[in-house]
Amino acid sequence: MSAPKLVLRGDLPIGEALEQLRSAAVPGAPVVDAQSRFVGSAYSDQLSGGPMGIAVSRRVEAGAPTVADDAKLDDALDALHGTHRWLTVLDAKREVRGIVGVREIVHAYRVAAEADVHRFSRISAHADLVDVQVDAGSALVGKALGDNTLPNDVIVVSITRGDSVLAGAAGSNFQSGDVVTLLGEPAELDHVKALLAPTR
Repeated sequence: MSAPKLVLRGDLPIGEALEQLRSAAVPGAPVVDAQSRFVGSAYSDQLSGGPMGIAVSRRVEAGAPTVADDAKLDDALDALHGTHRWLTVLDAKREVRGIVGVREIVHAYRVAAEADVHRFSRISAHADLVDVQVDAGSALVGKALGDNTLPNDVIVVSITRGDSVLAGAAGSNFQSGDVVTLLGEPAELDHVKALLAPTR
C-alpha cells in the first residue's frame, strides 16, 4: 500500500478535477465527501468530454473496487476486477488510507508464494517456483484447473491475466497469454510447462 498521489473532493468541478489528475500524472483518484468519507473513484477518461462545471461527485464511479485496511492479500485479489488497476484502501470509517496497485498485489503474492516454496521444501528439497505463459497452441486452453488437468504435485499459485491476478482456484480456466505461477518439483514442472507452452 502507498499513499495516494491525489484524493479529490466530491464538490470539485470536473474541470478542476481533470487539471489535478493531469498534474498528479494519474489516470484516476479516490473521491471523498465533506466528511472525508470515500464515495467512489473518478477517472480522467470518464470525466473528459462532459460539462466541466458540474461537481465531480456527479460522475463518480460509486462501485469502484476498495479493500479494508486490515484485509488479507486474497481479499485484495478478489476485490480487483475488470480493467481496474488499483484499489482504494479504506478504514472502518470509509476514510482513504492508501492505494494498492496491481503490481504491488502481484509482488506481494509472489513473496507469499516464495514463502510457500520454503514450506514446501520441508517435504521436498527440490521445490521450485516458475512462471509459464500459456501458448495459444496448448491443449489446456479453455480447461479449468479443477478438471484434473495438472499433476496433483503441482500447485497453481496464481494466474496473471492482463492487469488482473487470479488465485489458483479450481474454477479458473486457462487462457492464451495467461502467465501461470506454478509450485512443484522440477520434473513435474517441466511436464506442466510442456503442456502449457508446447514447442512448435
